[in-house]
This record gives sequence, structure tokens and C-alpha cells, in this order.
Amino acid sequence: MGNFAFLTGCPDRGAAERYDMKQIWADPGPELLAKYAIPLFWLAGFDAADAVTTHWPVDAPPEERAELMLLCAPVREFVARLETRRSAVLALLPADSYALYYDEWIRFVRSRYPRTLLLRTEDIFSMSGYPESARRLLTALQAMAAADSGKPIRDRGALDWFAGFEGLWAERASGESAESAAARWRAQLAGSGYTESGTLIWPTRPQSPELTLAQSAPESAAPAPAGSAAAQDAALTTAIREGRRPTDLGSRMQLAVDKFTGDAPLGVDAPTKSLRKWIAGGGALLDVLRNGFFGLLFTLIGAGLLFLGLSREFNRQFVGVGAVFLPAGLYFSWRCLRAVGRLLAAIRA
Repeated sequence: MGNFAFLTGCPDRGAAERYDMKQIWADPGPELLAKYAIPLFWLAGFDAADAVTTHWPVDAPPEERAELMLLCAPVREFVARLETRRSAVLALLPADSYALYYDEWIRFVRSRYPRTLLLRTEDIFSMSGYPESARRLLTALQAMAAADSGKPIRDRGALDWFAGFEGLWAERASGESAESAAARWRAQLAGSGYTESGTLIWPTRPQSPELTLAQSAPESAAPAPAGSAAAQDAALTTAIREGRRPTDLGSRMQLAVDKFTGDAPLGVDAPTKSLRKWIAGGGALLDVLRNGFFGLLFTLIGAGLLFLGLSREFNRQFVGVGAVFLPAGLYFSWRCLRAVGRLLAAIRA
């Protein structure tokens, strides 16, 4: 199951407040969707004043419904913000690569949606809970609002929590062509939409600057064999990049267990990738130092005792103790090497 955000046409704020899906679905304009994200180009058109509170699920008894924040903005205001914030938003992206796409997005919104745009959040918000997600979305919109006065956008992390654009262009997937990578990056920035017959209507094909950027990105290595140390490190890198966001008590308890057993890195539930890297990398570095210290200490003690027990007269006590310390030192040294692998995996994320 994926958690999606949806951008659709909407008759007005009243329909959004009632969450009248019949009216919303009947409004002109395609439905765009984004998996595990609220794309950056969507956020660039909204403001905190566009927040609308409704109740979800609509058809549930009143005592079972929760407050849900949506965003609803007139298309004219949405487009005006896109135009005002153009330079600040493009400054978040690789230089000179997405200006054409951003302008294409403005034209698409202006031509395909006649009245109001609605950001539906019930599915994407279920990942972290409605109140927490609403708070974070308002923080992201406040960060974006700095561009309204010509200032640069400073709080990239607040936007990245939803948009997931940091590090997007670091590499192509193994075997992925430059055009496929550029198309995937387009969808991450502005969602995707299809006709009822399954024809892609948005985004359109990448343009030359985006293809050039994709061609310059290194291709990731082929997947390592399942169960190997390399595969574990690759899974760690992916976990840090994508994060884990428990949605209920059961998933939070499972995450705590996974952290304790080492199946999930420390900080995997942190709000931004940068923070996840710092926490996971810090934990791995601590493991490197701790295991390296004990590995070196026990190896030296074990080797020294064996040498003393065997070099002159045979000393059973020295040999016995050395035979315990030396394997322990080798074990901690192995753990140190694995921790180094985890540290490098965190750095690559």
C-alpha cells in the first residue's frame, strides 16, 4: 500500500470544508498524485492561509471522525505565487536545469484548472498522524512564504520532509537510462496524472537541460546478492534516504524493536534525510570506535598471553586466557569492520 497526496480541481472552499467528493471529482481538471510525498512544485503554489479543516472519514459517525487539514487555493492565487516564488524555488534545484519545467508547470495549472485547486491529504497524513502532519505542513508553507518577499528559502528541511528532493539527483538507479531518471525526477517535483485509459498526461517528456543533468549523474551499482553485507549496507542507505514514519502504536513498537536489534538504523524516523544521516552516521561511528577499541585491546592481550604462555615454558593459564581473549578481539574487530560499512552506507545516503 502506498500513501498518496492528491492535487485536484475543486469548486470552492465550501466543497473542500464539506469534503463533498462528488462535487470535487466532478470539477474540471486532472487528478495528480504523488506517492509518499507532497511535491515541491505543489507546495510552491500554496500558502498557510489556504488551510481548510474538514473531518475524516466523511461517512463515519461523528465520534469516530478526526480533524483533517487540506489546502484549497484559487487557481489565480496559486499561479501568482508560483510566479512570485520562481527564483527562490529554482535556487533549491540544480542550477539552470528546471527553469523550463517550472514554467511548463505554471502553464499546465493555468490551462487545466479553471477555478480552485485542492490538495487532498487524508492518505499522506496517515503516515505520521493528522495533527503532526498538519503542523509540519504549516511549517513547510511558512518556509516557502519567505520567497514572497524576495528572500531565499532557508528551511529546506521543512520542505524536504514532504517533497523529498534533497539528494534526488545524486545518482541514477542501476540500469536506469538518463531519460527514465529525468522522468522520475519530474514526477517527484510535480506529481503525475493519467487519463482513465491509463495514458500519462503529466508530466511531459523531460527537456534538454534535465537530460543533460541525468546523463551526468552516476549510475548506482548493481544490487548486491541478497543477505550479503553489501546488500545490508544498501538497505541501510535506502532506509536513511526514505526514512520510516510509524503511523500507530504497533508500528512504533515494531520500529523500536528493529532499532534495538539493528534491523533499522538509529534516527530512521527523523524528519529530514540530513538528520537521519547524522544520527545513523553518529551511531555507526560510535560502534566503530567502541568495537575498534575492544578489538585492538583484546587482540593484543590475547596474542601477548599466548606468546608468553608458549615462548618459554608452557603456561596453561596464560594459554587458556589468551585463547579466550584472542577470538574475542577478532570478533570485536569484525564488528568494527561491519560498523565501518554502516558508516559508509550512512554517508552515501
